[in-house]
Amino acid sequence: MLIGTKLRKAREGKKMSQDELAVLLNTTQKTISNWESDKSIPQLEFLAKIETIF
Repeated sequence: MLIGTKLRKAREGKKMSQDELAVLLNTTQKTISNWESDKSIPQLEFLAKIETIF
């Protein structure tokens, strides 16, 4: 399973929108969308923040 798929499933499991996650990570909804569609991958600093949220 790719990072984007795991991120989307984790976010949806918490009933969180892409906008809500973007605010928590201090990034944009478009960035979250790109990660979830595997158009780009999060940098390590974001992966560490994501780990604390989920």
